Amino acid sequence: MLFSQYLRIERKAGGVSASNRDIIKAIHSMMNYRGAKTREMRVFRHIAIRDALKYKAKSRSILMEGK
Repeated sequence: MLFSQYLRIERKAGGVSASNRDIIKAIHSMMNYRGAKTREMRVFRHIAIRDALKYKAKSRSILMEGK
């Protein structure tokens, strides 16, 4: 996942303070039916969710620690 994609997801979810659940809901809302609902895309969907949550953790740690 590109960082620009994560930024669009984060903005739709409500910003840096959005919960993991909000991020996942935003990812699902931005996917088409095939990407969000079908079994064949499950692996790719989980990869996208994991990447987004990693970006979220990194941006939140930078915000909180100031590094």
